Amino acid sequence: MNFGLTDEQQILANVARRFADERAPISKVRDVMESANGFDPGLWSAMAELGWLGLTIGEDYGGAGLDWVDLAVLLEETGRGLLPSPLVSHSLAATAISEFGNDEQKRRLLPSLADGSAIGAVAILEASEVLGPGGIELAGTPDGGGYKLTGKKS
Repeated sequence: MNFGLTDEQQILANVARRFADERAPISKVRDVMESANGFDPGLWSAMAELGWLGLTIGEDYGGAGLDWVDLAVLLEETGRGLLPSPLVSHSLAATAISEFGNDEQKRRLLPSLADGSAIGAVAILEASEVLGPGGIELAGTPDGGGYKLTGKKS
């Protein structure tokens, strides 16, 4: 059994490392941390052009259709360089929609996540910060053929 990276994964790792080193030196990371957005839209656009934002999104929706191992390679390199971006939460949101969204949701949401014109996030915690059913304050009420969610998540 081979536990090494494929040639394509090694290329991805090398490109990601070079990108992080060149585009996000620690001085830039510090500046971005102090910004109102907490990320650099220019870096985000460049990441979109490289196809990273749609790495695990299916090709039918504008993504690369790769898997979690490929994403792990990318995250390892962007994490090593502290690349200031919402890549992890974005990838989790895209995966949630890909796995559990209906066809209409996938058609409506995934292309904009893949091209970076939208940023995805997964909201898990509420004000109480209690994980599990006991911490859920968000309420769902019937609305037409579905439900309307009200509350706040962080």
